[in-house]
Amino acid sequence: MKICIVGTGTNSEKLFYTLEKKAYGEVVMSDPREELPMADYYISGVTNFKYRKETYELIKDLDLISYVYDSAFVCDSASVGDGTVVCSNAIVDFRATIGKSCWIGPGSIVTHNCVIEDNVFLAPGSTICGSTKIGCNSYIGANALVYDGMTLPKGTVVHGGQVYR
Repeated sequence: MKICIVGTGTNSEKLFYTLEKKAYGEVVMSDPREELPMADYYISGVTNFKYRKETYELIKDLDLISYVYDSAFVCDSASVGDGTVVCSNAIVDFRATIGKSCWIGPGSIVTHNCVIEDNVFLAPGSTICGSTKIGCNSYIGANALVYDGMTLPKGTVVHGGQVYR
């Protein structure tokens, strides 16, 4: 099996070394500005909000593979979409739904009944409280808090440390 990590930054490197260590087969990294190599599966390692949307458009119709770090917790009743990365110490709680090609950053928490649409980036330490819906291509900054029952439209940016209610 060959996995292509699309992206060349630090988070792509971290994902590369983790997948390589887990012996998932051949793992390569590719710059999204260049032609992608042939692979069985693709996953985005791009975490820069400026480039995530165009990278998502590049890979969304390819065969995507997800990865959940060993120290992360995904509840049995939750679902994680193809191409999503759930980083170390992150929690995806009861009946939460995570879309395709999302990045759930280290220590982030997605609580019960939340819906996170495709290509959403949750920076480290962000908390999404119960029954919240976050639209596609959104960015939630480090240590941001989104209160219960909120609906954020697509493309929303919640800055680091901000409280959204």
